[in-house]
Amino acid sequence: MILNCEFWSLKIDKINWPEVLEKSIMQITKFYNSFNSKKVLKFSCYKSSCEIEGKFDKLYTFNFNALQTVILLTFNDFRYRDVSLKEIMTKTGITDEKDLLANLAGLFSCNLLLQKDGLVALNKNYMNHSLTVKPAEVTNEEKFIKKEKIEDDRSYAIEATIVRIMKADNRLTHNELIRKVITKMENYKIQVEVN
Repeated sequence: MILNCEFWSLKIDKINWPEVLEKSIMQITKFYNSFNSKKVLKFSCYKSSCEIEGKFDKLYTFNFNALQTVILLTFNDFRYRDVSLKEIMTKTGITDEKDLLANLAGLFSCNLLLQKDGLVALNKNYMNHSLTVKPAEVTNEEKFIKKEKIEDDRSYAIEATIVRIMKADNRLTHNELIRKVITKMENYKIQVEVN
């Protein structure tokens, strides 16, 4: 899904994509640039999902979000040894500990990862009755945190829209500015408080 940043504000983090995903990202970028060289693609792991096949006692298909996929694929680089949260954060580039813990919770919930003495370990004896596995849903507290992030992202998008409008039209009344911002931001679900 390719979204225009003017209408959809996405948090873009500097994630250290695993080599497998990096190749796919480069192929997509090359393909997109072949017919649209004026725009730059930026990949957000917050709106992405991945399907991974893993062979344990059977071949399982896992449906994870991109951050969970990045976390899981780092165990290939760690040679499947037990690792600390700090090592995972360093290797993946995930800087927000809440994001890391929320995504690890999904991997713990489906028993693919285990906690051992403060370390995270890959469950090498993984078994499940279903061949397609999805992690547990995000809790209400995590949904609230995500909602706050979305509102923060939208506020930055609104500020950027105001700056663009004011650069284009040097002088506007307050009401004209509000009208133009609302018109530009009509694809957002924003709550505008007018005093």
